[in-house]
Amino acid sequence: MSIRRLSALSIMIFLLIFVIENTNCAAAIMGYAEISVTAGSQVHFRVKCTASSFNVSWYRYDVTDSLTDKIDDNVFEFDGYRIPLHKVFDAGMFPVIPQPADDDDAYKNGCNWQVTCTFNIPEDWKSDLYLAKLRDDIGHYTYIPVIVRSNSPGDQSKIAVVSATNTWQAYNNYGGASFYTCNRPSCSTFSSFVSYDRPLVNTVPTPSGHLSEIEHLLLKFLKTHGIDYEQLSDLDLHSAAANGLLNNYNVVILSGHSEYWSEEMKEAVESFLDQGGKLINLSGNTMFWKVQFDGNRMEKVVRWRVFMPGGEFGVLGAGYQGRNCCPVCAGFQALRTHWIYENTTVREDSVFGSFGVNQHPDGCSDGSSGASGWEFDVVGPGSPSPCGDGLWTDCLELLAKGLNQNAVGQQVGSDMFIYHRGRGGYIFAAPSITLTGSLVVDTTLQQIILNVIQTFLSNSIPGPEESCCNGHIGDLNSDGSDADILDLNFAINRIFRNGPSSGCPGESDLNGDGNLLNILDLSFLVNRCFRGGPAAGHCQYF
Repeated sequence: MSIRRLSALSIMIFLLIFVIENTNCAAAIMGYAEISVTAGSQVHFRVKCTASSFNVSWYRYDVTDSLTDKIDDNVFEFDGYRIPLHKVFDAGMFPVIPQPADDDDAYKNGCNWQVTCTFNIPEDWKSDLYLAKLRDDIGHYTYIPVIVRSNSPGDQSKIAVVSATNTWQAYNNYGGASFYTCNRPSCSTFSSFVSYDRPLVNTVPTPSGHLSEIEHLLLKFLKTHGIDYEQLSDLDLHSAAANGLLNNYNVVILSGHSEYWSEEMKEAVESFLDQGGKLINLSGNTMFWKVQFDGNRMEKVVRWRVFMPGGEFGVLGAGYQGRNCCPVCAGFQALRTHWIYENTTVREDSVFGSFGVNQHPDGCSDGSSGASGWEFDVVGPGSPSPCGDGLWTDCLELLAKGLNQNAVGQQVGSDMFIYHRGRGGYIFAAPSITLTGSLVVDTTLQQIILNVIQTFLSNSIPGPEESCCNGHIGDLNSDGSDADILDLNFAINRIFRNGPSSGCPGESDLNGDGNLLNILDLSFLVNRCFRGGPAAGHCQYF
């Protein structure tokens, strides 16, 4: 059965199985450890279990789909997409030790469990995201994600992949509360504090979701195409400004749901970009909340756009502008030809990324998803100006637009762009939670991301190309003249007779209200042509 023919019922049954199994696991065996350690160091497991002993096996995501390969028997195949989880080491059985009862505020104070067992990470383990599977002697199991960093950063690869571990914990309601829930007397509807020192929920790998369970989507793509990388956590990024960690890399990749950023994380990324680093942002709802740390306790403080003028729009080029407003099945539509589309069939107006394996209740009726969906980021207030009109640095090249539509039919999906920051720093963004779910199955999207990675690594990025607007806002008929009587005739024909649309969408918003050619733009054009009214401003993005 193809991805496009999945029924809503099969999706619900699949997700229900995972919920039930994960709930059973959490009730019988639970554990946590350091979220990130270096190869050659130790990781300490703190485990609570109703059985007398448990086994620890180590897994990592791989690339092969062969049925003969050693796949963990609790990881499912989904509509032809196999979650490529393979055992790399069996650490053996360990006895269970008594653990103290959690206090009422374990969600923010941590569990304070005793170390149950310690494992020495081999020095030759590659930097990656590993899963330690804990299975008790009567069959209950749970997973603990552990990021293994290189003990010589940058030697394995000049690409760093950052897992959004802050967001994993923000949604983790173990101990009675999270940033979204609360059932403890010490908080009301939610908590502003959460601790890293507690078991994580949502760790069983699945095709769907927005937390640790979908990390395999990006990692399988990279490994399939022979792209080596080193793995980091948000906590590593938090420390990077002080220890210069990012100086060892040329490219940093974000994916999934990188929502919670500390000031230190922002400083590390900006310093990296200022020194010529390249950022690839494949995350939706990125850098939305500012957090701060007291040890392993994380506090949600304020939205970045409230705390800092321009907020995430000024730092990353785009920001979150709403959720659940539109179908999650939407792909992208190319707005122009560009080097990112090399070795594809994409031309202006081509559509790609229209399906994927990351399912969502608001997805398409056939069960598929798309590359622009769930939560996504768009160009908005505080974003850099568009390239062109004499502006060729500290500007954005808009390349594609998500086809999501809001309730009144406006196209409002994710913006795909390159942010030319100057000083050798660049950001490529296709910011959507469901982007990587499409990346593993859509060959066009795969080639686009490969083009970006290879070009960024080469450190030979073409300058921004002329935009179709190119300073001629109001040139609706594309004759090179701005806002004249011929353009007025074009507008009347378009609005009242369903005539052709302007070749460059940005040229048709004459009054700058963010809407394409309409009666208000016509009024603006009449005022300009016959009454000496003001000229239109700069091109807008749509």
